[in-house]
Amino acid sequence: MSYNREESLNYLLTKVFKLRHIKLHTMLTELGMHPGQHSILFLLWEKDGQTQKELCNGVMIKPSSITVVLGRMEKSGLITRKTDVDDKRVSRVYLTEKGKKIQKEVEEALMKIEEKCYGNFTETEKKQYKDFLLRIKANLEKK
Repeated sequence: MSYNREESLNYLLTKVFKLRHIKLHTMLTELGMHPGQHSILFLLWEKDGQTQKELCNGVMIKPSSITVVLGRMEKSGLITRKTDVDDKRVSRVYLTEKGKKIQKEVEEALMKIEEKCYGNFTETEKKQYKDFLLRIKANLEKK
């Protein structure tokens, strides 16, 4: 048996992810955002004032990458970085008013993507799909 890329589940998953990413990128660009920034915003909407390390762990990217993303976000007025009062080595990230106000628009864009992706799925199919994804995630997290 040889590897058939076209029949591969990994290949299909990658194609689907890329198509979704392109659609989401277009929507976020219309909001003046770069890819990946929405993930950081969600973490900050849940808990403002996180450290850069906490954000790295939350979005699973390297510290050098988060520095670039946060720099863009700071430049566009979505966040501000402040030195921790107890530990001067630690930088905390806070939402600006602009970062707080954009939440509804970002959530609406993500709901549109979800509807585009899963609008013709039944609730049972959505649950099955979620269960499959959670199993795949668990498989990949095993050492």
